[in-house]
Amino acid sequence: MLDRAVLCDLPWMHHALCAEPRYNAAAWFPSNNRDLSTAKAVCEQCAAQNACLAYAVRENIRYGIWGGATPAERKPKRRIVATRTRGVADLSR
Repeated sequence: MLDRAVLCDLPWMHHALCAEPRYNAAAWFPSNNRDLSTAKAVCEQCAAQNACLAYAVRENIRYGIWGGATPAERKPKRRIVATRTRGVADLSR
């Protein structure tokens, strides 16, 4: 799991629902892919979803749910982020 101190340095993380104390961070890092529904449901409601997803793709994070996407779901989005030079890519498609 990533160090929360590192994540706090990311401006979008201050708006991320998953950072709220009411959520268990383990939901975003399941030991198996069986129960992804909680994390994905929270991500769908999160104002930071696109920034989070773009971060995970850009940094090639290979574990956990980021921006509502599993590592396998993020893999094809890498090319989209690589071609963006400004702003946050809309990776919701």
